[in-house]
Amino acid sequence: MPLPPNPIGFDATVLINFGEAGCFELLTQAVGHPRFILREADLELVSPLARDAVADCLDAGTFSLCELEPPEMPKWIELSARLGAGEAATIAAALRRGWSVALDDRTARRYATKELGANRVTGTIGILRNAIEIACLSRGEAQQHLDAMIKNGYWSPVPTLP
Repeated sequence: MPLPPNPIGFDATVLINFGEAGCFELLTQAVGHPRFILREADLELVSPLARDAVADCLDAGTFSLCELEPPEMPKWIELSARLGAGEAATIAAALRRGWSVALDDRTARRYATKELGANRVTGTIGILRNAIEIACLSRGEAQQHLDAMIKNGYWSPVPTLP
């Protein structure tokens, strides 16, 4: 399945996976502009590697940091009852702004699919598969990155790339 259309809002889990595996530049190569991070997701970047990579991307303008807007708050509050703040904010903003989303949590993906449609949802595996498709790296290199992500705590839905 191809990546969803841009712009894409990113949740912290995807950013942490790429940051911890030391391949954050691959994320920016595999996903076109514009790329957004909601403040709530940015605050969830507990990994120093991911936090530093995101800070560098924000400084370089390859990602944009944004805030929830007042009309998005009711949906954020509703989703926050079942999702993390970053996931809920990313979905709420995407719904109103017409974005796609990149997130990995199964429950968050289910809500995003319900709210946005399956064609506007991706995650770590989808991004790695797209990197292979657009020849950013080989399947073997992508698998090495996935293995590193799993070693660093990513609960991947698949042990090997499809």
